[in-house]
Formats: sequence, C-alpha cells, structure tokens
Amino acid sequence: MDLSPRRQINNPKPTGNLYSDDHVQGNMSRPTGKSIYMQRKEYAETLNKQSDSLNVRVEHLFTCEMDGRDVDSISDCVSKLKRLDTKGRLWSQEMILDVQGGYLVLSDIETKSELDSLPLNNIIETNAILDTCAYNSLLTLTLQERNKRIPQVYMFQCEETGVSADLDKAIQRGGQGFVEQRTQRPSDQEIFNHVLNDLEIFMSDVTAAQNEAAQNPDKKKRKSKKSKKKGAVHF
Repeated sequence: MDLSPRRQINNPKPTGNLYSDDHVQGNMSRPTGKSIYMQRKEYAETLNKQSDSLNVRVEHLFTCEMDGRDVDSISDCVSKLKRLDTKGRLWSQEMILDVQGGYLVLSDIETKSELDSLPLNNIIETNAILDTCAYNSLLTLTLQERNKRIPQVYMFQCEETGVSADLDKAIQRGGQGFVEQRTQRPSDQEIFNHVLNDLEIFMSDVTAAQNEAAQNPDKKKRKSKKSKKKGAVHF
C-alpha cells in the first residue's frame, strides 16, 4: 500500500509559437485556448511514448528480519528501527536504487558499483511510511527468498515521493518497460578476458627476461664484478 502523498503537478511550459495575433495588448500577446490544448496533446503523446524509469537516491537504514515472534509486522520493524536509532546503533549508507531487468539494484553513490541486487519477484510488499520517527519518509521493501523461511524488510529513508507506486508497477511488469539509468557494467566474461590478457602480457615479459638472461650469462657476471670493483675501498 502506497501512503505517499500525490506528486505535485508541474505544468510544463509550452514550446513553439502558441500565440495568436488576434489578442494583442501593447507588447503582450496571449495564447489561445486551442493552441494550448494542441501543445498539451503533443506533450501527452510524448509522455506515452517514453519508457518508465526508476533511479532514486536513498539511504539504507536497516534490514529487519521478521522472525514471527518479536517482529511480526512492518510496525514492529519501524519500532525496532526507532529503538536502534535512539541507542545510536544504526549504521546507514546512501546509495542509488534502480530497476535493471528483473532486479532492483542497489549501487554505490560514487563508484556506481553494484552493492546488491534484489529479484523483483521476491518483493512481496512495498510501503511508504511518513512522519512516524526521526526518518520522516520511510520506504520499506519486504522480501521473501525461496531458500529463507524468514522474510526480510529493507528499510530506506527516501525523500522522493511515489517510489513505492513505481516499484509496484515494476514488480507487476517484471522490470519490463523500465529504462536502465546506469552505465552498463562489464560482464563476468569480459572481466575474465581482461584479467587473462593482462596475465598473458605479464608472462610474456617474464619469459623474455628469462631468455635474455639465459642467452647472456657473461653479461650478468661482468656487471656483478664491475659493481664490486666500484664499491671496493683502498687504504
């Protein structure tokens, strides 16, 4: 259930020539109702053609385990969060939350590296909870993994409104139709190939150095004798 307040509607400024020459007062011109309507129609068509996206900055506060005894509901999780915050025991981290394919990906703010990825089909509930504690805009995600008996509740401070509804939409679609906002990460195979290439270059350099030493053994001996001679002290 999304308890977030409705987004404020920002009327986009019309572009192009919306103004009629029929109503002119001095240097001021006034758009006609027809021209405004046509511009709004074009704008709506543009919005309908665009894919949805979800890329929001959040602060991960705590992941609460619903053990069914001490913690059995989202309210219990919020109460536990309050207690931990009062005792100064929370260790939070800011991160980016976005949808990529069938996953909700948590990424580092600076490096954009992936911190965690949560399968959308494991998310069984989302909630936006406002003004209940020091963190006044909570986003909670309840996950039930197949190999775990106890559900986990990821708790975030999220200033942007409407994220819970967007997540619900992404879950229903399985992530389809959502645009990835981050730079595409290299695959495991690409990383392996890069490491292998660097290793081959290193081994080639080592082999070349060994071959050179084997072909010129006298050169090394002469250098060693020369060094000893320079370092000798005569009385």
